[in-house]
Amino acid sequence: MPISVVSAFLHLGEKYAIPAFVKEAKAKLCCDMEPTSITSAAFGTPPLPSELSPGICDSDPHNFQVLNLLQEMGLKTPIPLAMYQCFATCPLESIANGYQFMGSTCSLSLANLRSSIRMKDVLDNYRVRLAKILCRSPNCIVPDCTLNIHRLWSEDINVVPPFCYWRSQWDNMFCKSCVSGLKAKRDAEMDRAWNQIPPAFGFGSWAEVKKSGDFPSLKIRLG
Repeated sequence: MPISVVSAFLHLGEKYAIPAFVKEAKAKLCCDMEPTSITSAAFGTPPLPSELSPGICDSDPHNFQVLNLLQEMGLKTPIPLAMYQCFATCPLESIANGYQFMGSTCSLSLANLRSSIRMKDVLDNYRVRLAKILCRSPNCIVPDCTLNIHRLWSEDINVVPPFCYWRSQWDNMFCKSCVSGLKAKRDAEMDRAWNQIPPAFGFGSWAEVKKSGDFPSLKIRLG
């Protein structure tokens, strides 16, 4: 269903007290979504949010319209992962100032802009901690290890997605002495930061996110 139709269903349903319209809009927004722990055995590869709302078409590329409708409808459960998706795919300047799509400016609502600040804080703190804790092994004799650590995980550089497991090609960028320590530290810090996302949005944990909201069986699909 096009995003414009979903929006019309919502606003007409609220204006004229037509519950069926509102229910249909919610169903399309929350189609096939489920928050899942990053460490879930169901995923052998790093879980990055795929398409936010499979039941909706014609939305803007970064789903600002979907995010704004979720906030407007009070469906706060999907917002933590939806906001993470924004930061994983959208330039920070576009999140702050909006961007052009099909001749119109797409921008986040004020409430979602506040949410974006909370998400930015989580990701900024994550990068700062990575920059501090990731270092060469005491037994390292390869100077390039320090350079490659900086290239991948500098506080000021966002080369790789914030939440992705250790990639096999990174093994070749470091000596054997460094690889195991770097992998363990980075993955542990990644899990810690991932679990900080729900509290930033008023939830205690991802399990609480899954159980909260208007839809007890709400699913957020990760791919």
